[in-house]
Amino acid sequence: FLPLIILVTAMLLQTVNPHMEEAARLYASWRRVLFYITLPAIFPGILFMTLLVFMLTLGEVTVPLYLRYDAYPTEILTQFAAFYDFDSATATASPLALLAFLMLTAEWLGRRRAMPDLRPTETSLMIQSGLCGKLAVIIASGLALVIVVMPLGALGLYASLDDFSEAWTRGYDALLRSLLYAAIGASLLTVTGFFLGLLWRERTCCSGITQFTALLLLILPGTVLGIGLIGLWNKPETAWFYASPGILIMGYVIQYAALPGGILHAALTRLPPSLEQAAALSGAGWWRRLLLIVLPLSWRGLLLAWLVSYLFCLRDTGLAMLVYPPGEDTLPVRIYTLMANSRFGLVAALCTLLMVAALSPLAIFGLFRKRKESP
Repeated sequence: FLPLIILVTAMLLQTVNPHMEEAARLYASWRRVLFYITLPAIFPGILFMTLLVFMLTLGEVTVPLYLRYDAYPTEILTQFAAFYDFDSATATASPLALLAFLMLTAEWLGRRRAMPDLRPTETSLMIQSGLCGKLAVIIASGLALVIVVMPLGALGLYASLDDFSEAWTRGYDALLRSLLYAAIGASLLTVTGFFLGLLWRERTCCSGITQFTALLLLILPGTVLGIGLIGLWNKPETAWFYASPGILIMGYVIQYAALPGGILHAALTRLPPSLEQAAALSGAGWWRRLLLIVLPLSWRGLLLAWLVSYLFCLRDTGLAMLVYPPGEDTLPVRIYTLMANSRFGLVAALCTLLMVAALSPLAIFGLFRKRKESP
């Protein structure tokens, strides 16, 4: 979850009004400006992200499951998947769901209602870092080497060409299903997030309730949500839906709607309201303003929301492990199944395929953005 913290912190820093920092910089050093101006301005967002990452870590099932650590979310999964005890699994999941609700409620009630200054500005201030900046670059490079380069490089070291050939033979069907489910889920999430962003932009009571609900569903463990979906749809009347990939895609939309909603809310908030007001005065209806003004101006946010949704759907393990239809497992679930009785080289090759599937849309987006911005 470190990239999540880094990206959100960078986004929060862009919301700080630079004129306040300029005025303080005339009388104080950069260190005092950071501690007395910049950090207090973004502190509510950092506090919220701390709580969010804490709850995501508390409910994380994939990392403990793969590393064989006994954590509370894996106990929930064991009660249901190993012992087929629905009542015990529900009782075990209830305290975690209650804790998530209480912590999010406490943060929500204590949050500042003032929104940060999101006005675009061309002013940018550079910090003369000196020796401290060089040390920071060295530390950041070492951290990236340890937590990114070395683990991903190990996949290539342990996987041979034969392993990749066998991995493709034994995992291509799961890979194709993962790509299809992730693409469908990301598309539905982008549409849902767009309308959530429009609703949250209005700052009404309904928008606050839906935002709270979306965040609560995001921090709930996938195992808890999966047990709820099974209890709701595992009935004779709805067996056709329960045995289809639709229940998995529905789980994606329910759990991850807060991500594209938040991204598109930020994108839509930056749009000048005068454009829509002028169109409304000219007689354009709501749908026409939406299709001809809002959508074209927010295409970057839409694309980013789709990419983020795609990555989260593609990597999902806890939810998919519970609700995937028989014989329709995804690649993360297939990797976990093969880990117990297969060679490490085969598992490393399957992980490499999953990594390529995750990075390919990002590479396409980078090329498209570069071509779009070139003169």
